[in-house]
This record gives sequence, structure tokens and C-alpha cells, in this order.
Amino acid sequence: MGLVWLPLAWAFLLPEIPVTPAKLLEQVVAASRENGRRAVNWLAREDIKRYDLRRKRRLMSWLTFEASKVEGENYYRLVGRNGKPLSNEEARREQLKLDREAAYRKSTPPGKRNRSIERRFSLSIPQIIQHHSLQYSGEDTIGGRKIWIIDTRLQDDAPVPTTRDEMALSGNATLWIDQETKLVCMQEVRMTRAWENWYPGSYVRYEMFWNGEVMLVKRIQSRVDGVHQENDQTYTDYRKFGSEANLKFEPSDAMPPAAQ
Repeated sequence: MGLVWLPLAWAFLLPEIPVTPAKLLEQVVAASRENGRRAVNWLAREDIKRYDLRRKRRLMSWLTFEASKVEGENYYRLVGRNGKPLSNEEARREQLKLDREAAYRKSTPPGKRNRSIERRFSLSIPQIIQHHSLQYSGEDTIGGRKIWIIDTRLQDDAPVPTTRDEMALSGNATLWIDQETKLVCMQEVRMTRAWENWYPGSYVRYEMFWNGEVMLVKRIQSRVDGVHQENDQTYTDYRKFGSEANLKFEPSDAMPPAAQ
């Protein structure tokens, strides 16, 4: 999906938003803080599948994590591989890793924690406000909910990303914003800079859903140009802390024999 900059003559045909795009994104930041506070109460199953695209689309690997919050920050505990639960010994080692990390985070203020354990990328809306040109591109409906669309273009003088929290500095973006909650319900980043193992032309798209209480991630799709790889992350089995915590692996989950 390319970024479309409308001619000035057509701009008046778009429905208006109540504030400027920058002000709307400031509201998104505030709403996201509150949403993040509520989201810490939710666990999910995260399945990450990696595909090789060099000849035909071939499943290379499949890992399953329990995605949760530990001392206010994301934690991903490995619970399965290729559609099957870990062995008892592997599960024991993963639990020990979780226990050590929880103790470390409990004794270390957030600003002083070692972030090397993080394995996920995130899009910073404040960085988009500061380092992108913003354009309102109209309205749409997703899942029966009205949304606003904001397209952004990375400014030439934006700093180069150095951590996985700085994906906003890697390229242009589109944000689909839920009008009722002021939360992003879908977002896409299209890389214009080479960064880590990403190349210009690569993209990442996040899809979220509103469960009536909180906005939660549903799917993350990415394609990495240059290495011919596609990643598909899905989030299912959402449940609150205190409910049944064991993830279920059905027979249909198993990876096809040819792909193992």
C-alpha cells in the first residue's frame, strides 16, 4: 500500500477530523497509555511462523509463546515448538528464565533495566509526531467501527533507528484510528531505510481488535525484502490473569511433516 498525497484541489472533499492530525495523535498517545494500563491484565497465546519465499512459500519455523506482562513490561515465555508443547525439561528451563527476569525487574527501576531480553518491535506514536509529516486521508469502517486514516512520511532529517522501540524511524506509515476510543486499530510501516535485517520495501502491519474493554493485538504480518522471508504472528486465547492459564495444543496445530 503506497502513500498517497492528495492534490490540494481534492483535499476539501475529505470529511474533517475535529482536530489537526498532530493533535489527534496526541490524543492517541494519551488513550494508549490508559489502554496499556488495562492490557497488563491480559495473557495471550502468540504463534510466530516464518516462511521462506525464495521458491515457493515454505514454512521454516513455528514458535509459540505465552505473551504477558511482568512488572509492567512485555514478557514472552516459550511454551511450544512446531505446534507441540515443550518437553518437561524445556518448560522447566523457561519457567526458571521467567522467575529470574521477574526478580530482576522487581528489584530494578524501569529506566535502568537491561532491554536485551526484548524480542519484539514497536511503533512509537510520539516519534511519528516528532519526525514524520502527517496527512489526514479520510474515514473508513473496520469491524463495524468508524475509523480515521492518517498517512505519514518520514522526514529526511529524522535520526536513524538504533533500538527495536524505534521502528517509527525506519520508514513511512499509515495509522487507522478508532473514532470512539482514539486507539490505533491497525497500523502499517513501510521501510525506506536499511535497518538491522530490514531493507527498503519491507513492511510490517499490525491488526488490533476491541474486546469491549481494551484494544488488543490480533495479528502482525511482515515481509522482509532482501532475505525473501515473511513472518506471521497471531494472538489468540486471550484471558485475564487468574483464569485458566494453560495453553491448549490441538492435534490440528501440528506442523505438516514436510515442513518440520
